[in-house]
Amino acid sequence: MIWVIVVLALMNITTIATIFYNRTKAASEYNSMNESRQPQSNDESMTFSGRYFCNNLGFDDKQMEMFREINPSFRNRVREINEGLNSLRQKMLTEMNSIDYDTTKLLAWSDSIGQLHSDLKKETFRYYEDMRKICNQEQQENLKQIFSRMFSGNSPKGRNGKGGPQNKRHGKQF
Repeated sequence: MIWVIVVLALMNITTIATIFYNRTKAASEYNSMNESRQPQSNDESMTFSGRYFCNNLGFDDKQMEMFREINPSFRNRVREINEGLNSLRQKMLTEMNSIDYDTTKLLAWSDSIGQLHSDLKKETFRYYEDMRKICNQEQQENLKQIFSRMFSGNSPKGRNGKGGPQNKRHGKQF
């Protein structure tokens, strides 16, 4: 009888330890995924800031003055678009998680997200064109390389996105 109690106690302890281990592991994986995403966007934001462009393109005083005219309006428009994208994504997520989700709303928000992405790319194109106008030939080549690095992060790698089918969760967010 004592051996049965000892075995049952060990089984209970093992079960509880397994549950605790799996919850802790899942929580740490979730946190590390979120942490790995967040610094990338902050680093990218810092990397492609106005200061970054000015330092890497070597603007003179006249070019800096022209840059100061185009940069704030671009950054404001992009910030507004990104806020709109984040808001729509949150609405979609909330709606998708509701019991009786509204497909019509989800489809409309999906279209709106697509339109905002289009607007973002158009703003980026206009900014690139404005930047090109104030750059000399050598600076234009550097500008092209900077934007190539920015856009290479947006292009899918291979047939099924980043990392192929076995690595889908590491691709871009919707």
